[in-house]
Amino acid sequence: MMKVSVILSAACVMLQGLSPSSAVAREIKVMQTPGGAYYGLGVEKRDKPAPTLFIIGNPMAMLEKEGMRYLLETGEALARKGWVYVVLDPACEGHDLKPGQPASLSGWAVHSKAKEDFLGPYVRNCVEVLDHLIAEGVTDAQQVAVQGVSRGGFCALHFAAREPRIKAVVGISPVTNPLALKEFAGVTAEQVADISLDRVLEPLVGRTVWISIGNADDRVSTDDCIAFSRRLVATTRTLRPEMSLFPVHLRVGVSAGHRSPDDAYALAADFLLKTFASPQIRKP
Repeated sequence: MMKVSVILSAACVMLQGLSPSSAVAREIKVMQTPGGAYYGLGVEKRDKPAPTLFIIGNPMAMLEKEGMRYLLETGEALARKGWVYVVLDPACEGHDLKPGQPASLSGWAVHSKAKEDFLGPYVRNCVEVLDHLIAEGVTDAQQVAVQGVSRGGFCALHFAAREPRIKAVVGISPVTNPLALKEFAGVTAEQVADISLDRVLEPLVGRTVWISIGNADDRVSTDDCIAFSRRLVATTRTLRPEMSLFPVHLRVGVSAGHRSPDDAYALAADFLLKTFASPQIRKP
C-alpha cells in the first residue's frame, strides 16, 4: 500500500472556536486504497474497529497550513473519545482533481454546464475508502458519520445519500444550492438538476442530520440552507408518517459572512458523541 505522511505543526490556532487545548499536533497519513482512492488517516488504528468520522473540507494538502487546522477540531475532539477520523478531498480538488480539469467550484460549474457527471465517480471513491477501512478493521461499520464544511458539506450529503452505513451527517456552513454561488453565474436549474440536493432527500429520510449555518452567510446562502433542512423534514414527514420526531437539527448562529459560528465544531463533536451513545443509531 502506498502512503505519504503530512505533518501538522504544533502551534496553537485561535480560529473559529479552536482552542489551545484542542490544537493537537498530529500526523495525517495520506494513504491509498488498493483501488487507488486517496484518504488521510488522522488517528492510528485502534485495538478494535472504532467509530469513524469522515471530514470533507479543504484539500488534504491545505491541512499543512496553520490556518486550516480548525477543520479538524471535531475529529480531534472525537479522537480523544476513542474515535478515528478520516480526511477526504472535496470533489474536483486535491487528489480528486484530474489533469486538465477545472478546479473546485468553478470546475463544478463547468461540468454542470456540460452535463458531465463529476459527483458520481467522486462518491464512489468515498465509498471505496469506507469499504477499505471496514475491511482493514479500522472502522466500525455500525458507527460511521461524515462532516462537511462549505462545499464539503454538499459532498458529505451526497456521500451519505449514496451510503446507508453513514448514520449521521454534519454540515457546517454547507453549500445547499449551487445556483447561490457566484461560480454558477449563467448556469441553469436544469443544468444542476443532476447534482441538486433534492436528489438526496429521500435517501436521507430517517438519518440524523445536523447543520450549522451563520445567520448572514451571503456566500452559500443562509436562506437556502434553512430551506433545505425544511425540505428534508417535509420529505421525512411524508415518507415516515409514523415518526413523531424528525432527526434533522438546524442551528443558526451569529457569524460574519461565510464564516462558521465560533462554536460549530465543538458543538458538532458533542452532538455526535451523544447521538452515537444511543444504541438505537447502531442498529443495522
